[in-house]
Amino acid sequence: MIKLVCVNKMTHNLFVGNLSWTTTNETLLSFFQHCSDLISVEVQLHEDNRRSKGWGLASFSNKESAESAIKELNSKELDGRPVHIRLDRNFTNDDEASDNIIPVFVGNLPWSVTNEDLAGYFVDFSPVNCNLLTNMYGKSRGFAIVNFNNIVDAERAISIVNGIDISGRVIECRLDRGPDNRRDGRTNNSVYVGNLDKILTDDGLFKMFIHIGGVVSASVQRNPADNKSKKWGIVKFVDANHANLAVANLNGAPYGYKKMGLKVRLDRK
Repeated sequence: MIKLVCVNKMTHNLFVGNLSWTTTNETLLSFFQHCSDLISVEVQLHEDNRRSKGWGLASFSNKESAESAIKELNSKELDGRPVHIRLDRNFTNDDEASDNIIPVFVGNLPWSVTNEDLAGYFVDFSPVNCNLLTNMYGKSRGFAIVNFNNIVDAERAISIVNGIDISGRVIECRLDRGPDNRRDGRTNNSVYVGNLDKILTDDGLFKMFIHIGGVVSASVQRNPADNKSKKWGIVKFVDANHANLAVANLNGAPYGYKKMGLKVRLDRK
């Protein structure tokens, strides 16, 4: 019987995306059960509330079986949703495959854009796959990673797609800088939020940004003498991609009973 265990560095791992929030390790195991050389499956969960992240990992003992599973099961339906399966770029033990993949960051996407829409914009440039990033509720985070087999196709795509208008938004398309989205040799994953109501709490500030995804903490700044709000705060994200997304989507957004615009920018400290 196949055990439900965590993946290890000696395996060939598949990313399994677009999972239903109801999919469990057991149902994911059943989906892959007939595949040869399957070692383990694991639905990825948020640490704070143990809810599904909407994706999982399937681990195989050899590359051929993993690739066979992709061909057979990619786009097949599980729990009412077509799943997206590919070699996992974060966990794969295949150095050659990792070196050949060129990730391109696509930002400032409208919330309505789907993976299928995204694939349509890049179809002329032969992408390996398109991965729209979503939050724990399955809602778009406003950015995606599109992978290419070579730098030529990636740069062609960037030259054409960068700056196009999609539903009133100017799209940013560039080579991906990695999960930290480094700028000028440093990482900025915090944002300054100004124009806040004086009664807003830390929890309230946190909830204002929860739909962006990746919020680590939120803190309304207060005067030490009387603990009154300074009407501004700091929100920290898991990485700079989410911080930049928060700025792009919430700066100037109407807020409070006076509908004054929020001031949201990368924290300068």
